[in-house]
This record gives sequence, C-alpha cells and structure tokens, in this order.
Amino acid sequence: METMTEIIKRIIKNIIPASGRRKIRDAYWWYIQSFIKQKYEQKAISNLKKKEKIRVIFLALYESVWKYDSLYQLMKADKMFEPIVLVCPIINYGHKHMLEQMEISFKHYTELGYNVIISYNKETNTFIDLEKDLQPDILFYTNPYKGLIDDRYYIDRFPHILTCYVPYGFNPVKFEWTYNLDFHNLLWRFFCETETTKRMIDQKSFIHGANCIVTGYPLYEKFCREPIRSLNTWKKQNKSKKKLIWAPHHSLEDCGGLQLSTFLQYYTFFLELAQIYFDEIQIAFKPHPLLKEKLYKHPDWGKEKTDLYYKKWDNNLNTQLFEDEYIDLFKTSDAIIHDCGSFTIEYLYTKKPCMYLTNGHNLEQYNELGKQAFNCYYHGSNESDIQSFIQDVILNGIDVNIKKREDFFTRNLLPPHRLTAAENIINEIKKQLQ
Repeated sequence: METMTEIIKRIIKNIIPASGRRKIRDAYWWYIQSFIKQKYEQKAISNLKKKEKIRVIFLALYESVWKYDSLYQLMKADKMFEPIVLVCPIINYGHKHMLEQMEISFKHYTELGYNVIISYNKETNTFIDLEKDLQPDILFYTNPYKGLIDDRYYIDRFPHILTCYVPYGFNPVKFEWTYNLDFHNLLWRFFCETETTKRMIDQKSFIHGANCIVTGYPLYEKFCREPIRSLNTWKKQNKSKKKLIWAPHHSLEDCGGLQLSTFLQYYTFFLELAQIYFDEIQIAFKPHPLLKEKLYKHPDWGKEKTDLYYKKWDNNLNTQLFEDEYIDLFKTSDAIIHDCGSFTIEYLYTKKPCMYLTNGHNLEQYNELGKQAFNCYYHGSNESDIQSFIQDVILNGIDVNIKKREDFFTRNLLPPHRLTAAENIINEIKKQLQ
C-alpha cells in the first residue's frame, strides 16, 4: 500500500511537467540548505570548537568495500580525534544475511586493530542507540542507499550531527543516484575524488555541490603509499604463473539504469580458460558482493547452483574464490578482466593491463571521467577477444595501452595539494572546527 508521501509524489509527477518539478526541487533544497541545514551545521561546529576530543563514528557495512583505513589510522594517531567503527545491519537481504555480514565485518575490523563495536545484540534482539549510547560528534557513512542500512542509522535521523561521506567506489557513471540522492545533499561534507567529478556534482546536484570538497580518493594511499600486507593472497602454484582477476558485476538486470554484468554470458567460459591455460595463468574469481544474492534469486540459478559454482573456484588448482578486501589482490595481480563500475577507475591505480567486457550499454552509462578510464582498457565483446587479451597482452607482453593508463593516473588519480586523500580530509575538518 502506498504511503501518503508516495501518493503525493505520484500526483505531483502526473500533474506537473518535469521542468516544473525540477524548479520545485531546487527551491525546496535551496530552503533546506539556506535555512535549516546550515543552521544545524553551524550550531554543531560551534559546540565542537569547545571540545578537546572529537568522537568520530564510522558506520560500516560490507567490509569488502571499506575505504576508510588510512583515514581511521590518521585519526587514531591524532590526539584531536577518537575514531570508532560501528558495524551496522544490512537489512535488504534478510535477517540471516544481516547476521552473517555483521560477523564477517566485526571479525575483519577487529583483526585490523580498530576500536570496533557491533550495533546488534542477537541475544537480546536489540540495537545500539547511536546518539544515546555512543554520543558521536561526526558520522562517516560508507554507503548512501536508504533501505540497505537499518533506518535507525540513516542520515535523515541526525540533522544536528556533522555527517561525511567518501564514495564506496570511484564513480565512473553518470546516474544521479551516485551523487544526488537526498543522502548526498544532506551531508555536511561530501568528499569527492577529482575536479572532474566535482564539476558534475556542482552542475547537477540539488544544492549545486555546496558541500562537495575535492580530496582525492583514499585508495591512493593503499595502492601507492603502503606496502603489500599479505603475500599469501594467491593460491600457491608449482611454477610461476601470470595472475589474472575476473571480477563480474551484480547487475544481471537493470539496476536504476545501470546494467553492466556479463556474468551469465561468460561464467562457464572462465572456468574453461583456467584449464586451457593451466600451465600459464591462475585466475581469481572476485565477484561483486551483491552477485551471490542476485543469483540466489535468479530463476535459472538459486542457492544450490550458486553455492556449487562458487565452490568450484576454490576447488581447482589454479583458480580461487576471493571475496575479501581487494587491495592486495589488485597489487599482486598481473591483469584484470571485469565489467564493474568503480573497478574501471580503481584498477588504473596499478597501471597494469586491463580488459572491460562490454554489453552494448557501457559508454552510454559513463560520465566524463568514466569514459576517459574506459578508453584506457582493452575491450572484449566475445570469447575470442578475451583469449586474444590473455595470449597477446598478458602472456606475450604486447601492451599498446600502457601510455594511456599512465597518463590517466597522472591526470586524475593523484590527490590535490601533494597530500594523501586522508590528510586532505582531516585538514578540511580541522579547518572548519578552528
């Protein structure tokens, strides 16, 4: 049944033309920004200026897309901040999935040495009261989507607390849900990756990027400043082999205009490739975290078929399933083949050979930065293209795109001010609280 708000929105949509609805939205957000949001933010900043230590709560969901390690570590070393990671419930795939993901994330952040708290007590079936129990001064979100995190922790509950966000993926697509949801416009600070990204946000967001600050992307530190943490990322082989990642996206169907996945076209072929090139390559299957749940619900797959397929990747001698944090996987690989969104830009930190599997929709879905990144890739539209990439580029080293990747890195992936992204973020917060 429709809520009253949904009914009103439907009526407005049917009566008022798109241009008129945009003007109404712009006026609404101008009022929110000028008379409500700024008032709350100014009061919060005034209160924080009196405090010796600022409590920062990171609202963590999937550990595999965590981008705040370098920022957390800098805050931990700075006497001005007290960082805490709160593992939050993911509710859109049921209670069992929520518990599994919370346990995985809690274990991961504990192993990293974080001050970590889990938000749900399954013995008492109760949740932490974020404001009352933790009394945060600043909140950092890891995901913008309403309905993914439990509503009790969503941004619209905390207008009087300073809220921040770094995108969970380096955004290559043009869709407004990546930068212009209510969430993005309610943020105190929206830390974005590049000047190109900011221009898009300034032009098209409801508050015209008033909260958007270019800091660079925190993965820069992980790829370019920090050593490899794990030397056991890849399954051991009896001889040296090239290390290839296959990373399929979850968008088996249209997801808010985004439809990238080619998984159903190639899922058998990549296992066959591992056998064809058994003596020369090993392959890591790095699926998007949401792909498994999408396959569970797919009419031709289901849980049993999906689990058996995933298990195959761990059972073969030169293949493996990889569902963890992927920085070291990227850094120790020799190449990637994928059809994802954020990986299109993120893998270019490595400057290594990369192939994008096309489905006919890709370029029309990309923003300006995404198109530049896409042009640094080899493109595959069939099995023959994939085998040519493996044979010519990975095995024979005929890499004609290397200069494109190096130029893209220099133009787009270096954070401003000759600092890391985490340093830029902390400097912005300190500047505002002086």
